[in-house]
Amino acid sequence: MQRQSGEINGFRRKWARYFVAVCRILRGVLVHSSWALLVPALVAGPTPWGVSATQTGIKLTGPVPLLSPGGDLYFCNSNSMLVKMDATGRQIFAVPAACNDAAIVWSPDGNILTGGAKLSGVDGRLLFLTGEYPSVAGDTVGNVYLAGICGSTLCVEKLDSLGKLIYRTSLQAPFSANAAGSIAPDADGNVYVAGSAATGNFLIAKFDTGGGTQAYRLANPSETVGFVQVDPAGNPEVLIELPDPAQSRVRKYDTTLSTVLFDTAVPGFLPFQMLVGSDGTSLLLGGTNLVNFPQLHPTAVCSLPSAPESPQPVYPLFARGVMVRVDAVGNLVQSTFVPGDPGFGNGFAQPDGAGVAIADTVTGQIEVLTLGTAPEVQLGCLGNAASFVAGPLAPLEIISIFGQNLGPTQGASSQPGPGDIYPVQLGGVSVTFDGVAAPLLYVSSGQINAITPLELTGKTITHVCASVNGMPTNCMDAPVQPAAPGIFLSGFLAAQPATLAFSLSGGYAAALNQDGTINSQSNPALAGSIVSLFVTGLGTITPASPDGSVIGMLPPSQDLQVRMSTVLGVNQQQNVYVLGAVNVLYAGPAPDQIEGLSQINLQVPQTEGSLLVSVEFGKSGAETAIGATIWTTGQTPASCQTLGTC
Repeated sequence: MQRQSGEINGFRRKWARYFVAVCRILRGVLVHSSWALLVPALVAGPTPWGVSATQTGIKLTGPVPLLSPGGDLYFCNSNSMLVKMDATGRQIFAVPAACNDAAIVWSPDGNILTGGAKLSGVDGRLLFLTGEYPSVAGDTVGNVYLAGICGSTLCVEKLDSLGKLIYRTSLQAPFSANAAGSIAPDADGNVYVAGSAATGNFLIAKFDTGGGTQAYRLANPSETVGFVQVDPAGNPEVLIELPDPAQSRVRKYDTTLSTVLFDTAVPGFLPFQMLVGSDGTSLLLGGTNLVNFPQLHPTAVCSLPSAPESPQPVYPLFARGVMVRVDAVGNLVQSTFVPGDPGFGNGFAQPDGAGVAIADTVTGQIEVLTLGTAPEVQLGCLGNAASFVAGPLAPLEIISIFGQNLGPTQGASSQPGPGDIYPVQLGGVSVTFDGVAAPLLYVSSGQINAITPLELTGKTITHVCASVNGMPTNCMDAPVQPAAPGIFLSGFLAAQPATLAFSLSGGYAAALNQDGTINSQSNPALAGSIVSLFVTGLGTITPASPDGSVIGMLPPSQDLQVRMSTVLGVNQQQNVYVLGAVNVLYAGPAPDQIEGLSQINLQVPQTEGSLLVSVEFGKSGAETAIGATIWTTGQTPASCQTLGTC
């Protein structure tokens, strides 16, 4: 632990008196933060799909793999060869194709569209060149549809099965350069194109069989499109992306584009692929690096990543894959993690969701997932209660466990009992780590907040189980490392909300200024003054206290040294952050608070606006926390200038 003179210790004690104010900020995280406030009413669906993962052992060297309805796998290798393998991994063909940077699209006539060409799905033979518009789709009779920008507008082409041009048309309205996002024909030969207008609005347009414009519709300026698909009734369904990348929506229009049939939020992850099955159910595949992904009929637990091999501010961007289903009338009927190694990159689903091929960005391999019924799980995922970012656990860390039927419907918070120690049973719930009971702070049906026991010290993995009213839940394994810091937040940056902390900054720290007021944009800290952050996951302390203890006003020392840094800029050539040191005056247990809640007092650098801070441990800095922003003015207080007290 880093200490200075008695003056700093006195300042630390003063900070503890103001902690009540911060508790008002932290209460939503420490006590009952969950997705229930963000997710609309979830509707129970039919027998849920489960997933059984089959590792193909095929090295990932190009764009997302494609899984055909017959179970064959198509992908590009590093030599720009289109490779086809059967379900056993046996190679059927490998042919030259300009597919290294292009998506591979399955045409319903059984052929492949990629890199400006149509190739035979049987032997890879070139059938004809289609042109290199960014959006391409096929139909059951072999026609090819293309969309892209020509000049200042959106152009659409239709080719027959031999490559002959049927029509070339355009929508006479200004479009931005990336207008064509996705294209999908219906069973009658009409085609829907989704993209963005020059005004920034999401746009969807419909062209008839001769290329005439039937209808088009602009959506909100904040919305962009990910995919467009057509349901069995011919209605277009679009995947809408918002500035908050984890607040996507699935929206269905009628065939005239005049009526919205449903508009369903699918929060908590970044979707990569959407497919509409023959019953109208939409299957979305995506990924998240957070542990509080909302779960409905979950059939798999999350796969927590181990510690990163090199210093980085966050754990892998998409630490695990997720699957979401929306039925034909817009009800969210399933939301679950999918099994397998962490690092879900992209995916392609067969019609009706018989199988999924994904690119695993961590293992560097292609995995094939077979979908079918599977038992539901209770315990779904767990991680740091401050950041919710996926990663290893640490001793004496406040964690949150997410799932279903984990405790009472009406949540219950605990209080310290005899000896100022928090209980290991609450509301009929208990949680163990390798058989050792953990102190509990809060329990409910969807979330448990607990403190990891000291017995995790020195371990690399732990077996986590829960019991509800005497009935055991499923268990899951989690990696362990000496420290797994997370900074408690009071709010989130506009582009980096609570649902998806993808950047170094994450959000606004739950911080106190030197005068004891809450740090905010309207109440920034002066340069040279002292700000206090509240964190968890700093590791063990000396002398050790019984698990679940309330730390006194003279707290123990932190065993690991804490360093902090701020982002000074970005090295454009190396594409890395340039960091500067931040003066840490105190880092250790928060006085008179629950064990596992720590406090860091830092001196604000000469920076105006938002200051980015992160916590580092050890010589290599490999064990890092996601950063947080505090507001500063860049102005130095008069006392610093005249008295030299800062």
